[in-house]
Amino acid sequence: MKKKPSYQELEKEIEKLRKTIVLRENEDNLKLFFENNKAIMLQVNSQTKQIVNANLAAINFYCYPKKELLCKTIDELNILSLDEISKLMSDALKNKSNNFQFKHKLANNEIRNVEVYASPIVLNGATIMYVTVHDITIRKKIEQSLLKSEEKFRELFEKSGDAYIILENGVFTNCNQALIDLLGFKSKMEVLNSKPSDLSPEYQPDGMKSTIKSNQMIKIAFEKGSNRFEWIHCKKNRDTFHAEVLLTTISNDAQSKIIHAVLRDISTQKQNEQELIKAKEKAEEGNRLKTEFLNNMSHEIRTPMNGILGFTDLLNMPNLTDQKRSQYLKIIQNSGNQLLRIIDDILEISQLGTNQVKAIEKELCLNDNLFELFSIFDIKAKEKKIPLYFKKGLSDNQSTILTDGTKINKILSNLLENALKFTNSGYIELGYKLVNKYIEIYVKDTGIGIEPRKHDAIFKRFSQEHKGLDRQFGGLGLGLSIAKENAEILGGKITLKSETKKGATFFFTIPYNPVFDKKTGFENSNHTILIVEDEEINYLYLETCLDMYEQNLEIIHAKNGKLAIEILNQNPNIDLIFMDLKMPIMNGYMATKLIKQTHPNLPIIAQTAYSSSGDKNNAFKAGCDDFISKPIKNEDIMKLLEKYLNIIE
Repeated sequence: MKKKPSYQELEKEIEKLRKTIVLRENEDNLKLFFENNKAIMLQVNSQTKQIVNANLAAINFYCYPKKELLCKTIDELNILSLDEISKLMSDALKNKSNNFQFKHKLANNEIRNVEVYASPIVLNGATIMYVTVHDITIRKKIEQSLLKSEEKFRELFEKSGDAYIILENGVFTNCNQALIDLLGFKSKMEVLNSKPSDLSPEYQPDGMKSTIKSNQMIKIAFEKGSNRFEWIHCKKNRDTFHAEVLLTTISNDAQSKIIHAVLRDISTQKQNEQELIKAKEKAEEGNRLKTEFLNNMSHEIRTPMNGILGFTDLLNMPNLTDQKRSQYLKIIQNSGNQLLRIIDDILEISQLGTNQVKAIEKELCLNDNLFELFSIFDIKAKEKKIPLYFKKGLSDNQSTILTDGTKINKILSNLLENALKFTNSGYIELGYKLVNKYIEIYVKDTGIGIEPRKHDAIFKRFSQEHKGLDRQFGGLGLGLSIAKENAEILGGKITLKSETKKGATFFFTIPYNPVFDKKTGFENSNHTILIVEDEEINYLYLETCLDMYEQNLEIIHAKNGKLAIEILNQNPNIDLIFMDLKMPIMNGYMATKLIKQTHPNLPIIAQTAYSSSGDKNNAFKAGCDDFISKPIKNEDIMKLLEKYLNIIE
């Protein structure tokens, strides 16, 4: 008779039975999960790699009948070699991964990219690999397409003629060769890890700091997706250039803010724009000046015409006195001359505009030519009570040159007219000197002057320093333009040195083409004579007479006794003095006394318009060695030169 099991033994049997039931239930559930899963699932023997079971999704995917599929090993489904399979699995296991990517061949010979997940499960004492297969063919195609797109983008990025740069979190992380070349660097390493402000000047044209403005431009790009603007960039050598920048947002994550930037050098474009603006402004200025000129010309012509017609009509009045008639005729003549000058200027500028005007060179004594001009304008200067001085730079022989005297007169007449027009006090000086191979003629005045910024403009046609019909000074504004163009025709140029309220000096150069031997008169002067004379005409006459007796004389001019003493102190080699007795500031008597104290042996010749015995006695008492009265005669000068300097005609 069997022994009745104990309570503990019954509990163990019950627990064992319960576990068996649970295991069977789990196996049934696992079977249901396997059979009904829409994912492709296989059961593979881990030892033989034999497929021992396949669900409906696997049968449909591989296109094999279930019996035929269960006759295959997992390796037979692969088109890869066993070595390739082993390597893929080994690499995956090294990375602690249980998924592998293979190429499986279907029953219809179609090749599909698959990703395999394998999990071991023990069933009935045997280890079975549950294999889940995912068809990743489409994903692989997308990846390949993305890879090709990335390669194309990279090739475009690297080989583009535009300069590309990647900005990540405010720092340059990549750039192409075009940017390296544009900025003058040798490699990417010199650019990477720098900031936009590092490749920019401290300030942008609007006055904002580059560091601040670059952050603003980047912020706008992140907000709008892109931002196009102009920027001043720096090259490696810190030279700046205009650039057009396009920022495009790639990533706007909090941890990764990436921007793609395109730089284009637009320096040439900006230069062309500026040139177009200047050309437009120049054209507008030209039209404006022409309009002003026409209005001004109308005013200038009507003014003398009004004088001519008006006073001609007044001549017909009855009971007109001879004095009034003479006065009206003088006004008509002056108005006619004024109108003639205006017409001459208009015709002159028209001829110059054709570029057909040529210089007609003839033999000319510059000294005589300038003296004639001086004599004409000296009368006008005296009427205005403005002293006019003339300084020669060469002897008569040396100043005899080949040039166009008519054009010289036209140039200097314009310059002297302007000097008289704009000078109300002080003096005007006409002179010249030899500078290298050019004769530099100048007209200097102490008038109202010209602003430095207007020095170029006043030589342009239709331009005037003082505009408007109500201005104080008349004229068409053609004089300096005519003078400039005539100077260029002669092979020279006109320049100006002037400041407002400090007078003006116009310099006019012409080539020095002497008629006589260039060496004549260029040796060291034999004698130096000081002429102390306040009247310019008297000085010029005396200077001309002295030049007739010795070509190598050095003649110095002092306008009063005080200047004579100063000049003598600077030039101790003076051999003879012609001293006018009546002069401003310091007269000749006082100057002679002071000179004789330091230079007792220096001959001083008194000259005066008075010839009384009292004048002579006072001159000799002051220390004068001789005396001549005005008007001075040539033979008197010859005798004095022979007596004191041993100069014989």
